[in-house]
Amino acid sequence: VKADVTRLLSQSEALSRKGEVSREEFDTARFAVCAWVDEAILSSPWTQRNLWQREQLQRIMYNTTEAGEEFFDRMNALGFHQREAREVYYLCLALGFMGRHCHAGDDFLLAQLKSSNLQVLLGSSAGIPSLDRAELFPEGYPAEAAAAAPAQPKSGFSLFTVLCIAAPVVLFGVLFLIYRFSLSGLGDNLLRTVPY
Repeated sequence: VKADVTRLLSQSEALSRKGEVSREEFDTARFAVCAWVDEAILSSPWTQRNLWQREQLQRIMYNTTEAGEEFFDRMNALGFHQREAREVYYLCLALGFMGRHCHAGDDFLLAQLKSSNLQVLLGSSAGIPSLDRAELFPEGYPAEAAAAAPAQPKSGFSLFTVLCIAAPVVLFGVLFLIYRFSLSGLGDNLLRTVPY
């Protein structure tokens, strides 16, 4: 698991160098991901989580074991221009990251944090905006040219389904013809041998 996570983090770092995200913003967003992965694994029923406890991502990459606290400090320090990093923090919260707010009764505070970050992301100051008319992660949607292409009407049945329905019918027809000719010939021979 650790090798897969480390490989994915390395790939994202390589991709960030090609993109428009600053090194600082990438590092801030990666911290949130490391904190979320650590918390998700350590609170899971996975039998190897004790090994993960000794080698948490936050300890390896950021030399800390206080990511549950630092996550919220870093999130609060984000500027309005750091939209991509804020999206990552919001996504971690939406996926269940609790950090220091893991106690009974902290659900309301976590909901408020999610709501306030969503408001900042969508540029709304009055309540939680409707997601019907907004794209939270616009990069995840197809380009306008691809979206404008007319959709091909989808057939009701796939080729496999049609073959599964037609094959027994065709087989039954072939067997019917074979047996009809062979049995009628046998019947004619039998009738000729029987004296009247």
